[in-house]
Amino acid sequence: MIELFAATAPTDIANLRRALEQADPAGLSMAAHALKGSCSNFGAASLYGLCIQIEKLALNANLHGAADVITRAGKELDRLLDALHAYRQASLP
Repeated sequence: MIELFAATAPTDIANLRRALEQADPAGLSMAAHALKGSCSNFGAASLYGLCIQIEKLALNANLHGAADVITRAGKELDRLLDALHAYRQASLP
């Protein structure tokens, strides 16, 4: 599950950035929703909350401030991936 998340979550962040660049609220909402669902499997409350913020901005078609939230989500994802990698390394025989 960690490997799948590590392989797909960076694409979700890239999709968030692309949707914002294209001023696509629907795409932004879909990408945030996908990342929110997958990060919830790991109890990543901070990243989950940022995804909710992005979804709300997208649903209101208010993209102001979304770039900052996406940047924070990217940093939270990096922290989560580092923690998951460390966990995997510690768990391997």
